[in-house]
Amino acid sequence: MPISSRLRAWVHRNPTLAFVVLAYGFTWLIWTPVGLLSGPDSGTESMLMLVGGWGPALAAIALSRTWSAVPGDRSGRKLRLGLFGGAAVVGLLVLIWRFGSGGREVLTGGPGAGQGSFSGLPLLSVLIATGVFAFVVSRVRSPDSGVRSLMAGLVRWRVAMVYYAFALLILPTVALVGVVLARLLGQAVPAPAVAGHPWQVWIPAVLSSFLLTVLFTGGVCEEVGWRGFLLPRLQKRFSPLSASLILAPIWTFWHLPLYLTGIRPPAALVPFFAMVILLSLLFTWLYNRTGGSVLLVVLLHAAVNNYAVLVPRTGYYTMMAGALRVGGLVILDGMHRRLPDSAPVAPAPRGIA
Repeated sequence: MPISSRLRAWVHRNPTLAFVVLAYGFTWLIWTPVGLLSGPDSGTESMLMLVGGWGPALAAIALSRTWSAVPGDRSGRKLRLGLFGGAAVVGLLVLIWRFGSGGREVLTGGPGAGQGSFSGLPLLSVLIATGVFAFVVSRVRSPDSGVRSLMAGLVRWRVAMVYYAFALLILPTVALVGVVLARLLGQAVPAPAVAGHPWQVWIPAVLSSFLLTVLFTGGVCEEVGWRGFLLPRLQKRFSPLSASLILAPIWTFWHLPLYLTGIRPPAALVPFFAMVILLSLLFTWLYNRTGGSVLLVVLLHAAVNNYAVLVPRTGYYTMMAGALRVGGLVILDGMHRRLPDSAPVAPAPRGIA
């Protein structure tokens, strides 16, 4: 049997493992040298990391190919070109706004608070990231039925408004409960990062960083893979609780190059893992409650990455409040029970695109 046929057969039998290998391989091959060369204080590091973050989404698209065309899709090519062009324009504008203004770093004084450089390697990374984003968005109208099924969750926006509120407000709410716990126990609570900044400064800073996360750094680039591809397959074999606990370390250690190269403090990996376990359960709950809406978990991911500049940081107390909230969802929603066979899942892959 030819190597390509054996590889396709292996992928078909082991889609989860194949996804992990591809997602990790793509991201680690880019993030590791970038982290080693740029260091934690580089103002252009976040630009250079943009490309590697697309590992989960690209792996999911590659493995979702079924090689069967969507029937009756006559206007697909023109629509895909339109989606690609529109997404490229929007993505480029968001990147220029974010890196030209400094984003939320102007509120904290962190790396990237100054004006970004749009020349040389940073410019190339921005252009490549924009192209990858536009390509992924255009797959919403993919001619392949498997990829179309995968991307359907990204445009599943017709859900109850309460879930939009949940996605955007659950983390700030949990953080405020953490503030209350800290104060009840006599602990000092620092001021939020937005304190002392006029609204004309902090609103654009937070909004630009939120949009950057949605489009490039944790939103579409990760959630098409984690929740769009991996979670439905895990839930075919395990309960939502077990699937979330399996996904959590995969999601956590995908970030490992950031800690091994010093982009993030290595000692922060353990608390990050603990946080991801809670978040994985939270994301699974929202995904299932919205009928498989990847869009809603993209918004939740962006809120997670940006809430800390809006409310005081209390560390342990926020984690404790989050554990109580997530524990309540797990118990009340019966996440220990298997989902019915009708739960949404993409077609099994037949090979690598």
